[in-house]
Amino acid sequence: MLYRADDEFDDTYALILPEEDSGMGCDLFWDLVDQTRWFNHSCDPNTEVFSKWDHEAKTIRAWWVALRDIPVGEEITYDYGFVADVAEVCACGSAKCRGLIVDPEEAAKVAPELRPYLRLAS
Repeated sequence: MLYRADDEFDDTYALILPEEDSGMGCDLFWDLVDQTRWFNHSCDPNTEVFSKWDHEAKTIRAWWVALRDIPVGEEITYDYGFVADVAEVCACGSAKCRGLIVDPEEAAKVAPELRPYLRLAS
């Protein structure tokens, strides 16, 4: 399902395609209504998600690429990289855990009450 930023929807499981990439002149949110919504966050993920606008089909195409070999039985993870406004405490358990689910480039904008949780490599 595709949504525009001003639509009423739950963006909990949405990928964001920025305006400059959407081909629609606005940010688009693609609700992950398939099994990928069960992929968890990790600050040290084993996959990376890519997406692009499909002009012909007028939809977003997304795909996950393994960053390393993933053994059978290991959960598939990717870095959610939330913007600061929606950052939340992270419980990924990785040795590289940032303490918050937030894009490192957004870390300086995190709300004051969440800053004590933030752990960024120098």
